[in-house]
Amino acid sequence: KGMKPLIDWIAHYRAFWTEHVDRLERLLEGMDE
Repeated sequence: KGMKPLIDWIAHYRAFWTEHVDRLERLLEGMDE
């Protein structure tokens, strides 16, 4: 059970990061045009 908080944190951070990268890619595509 000691690893549970770490796993939860990683899952949360990954979800945040994926969303952030997706937004960044769209922004870069918009600048490219």
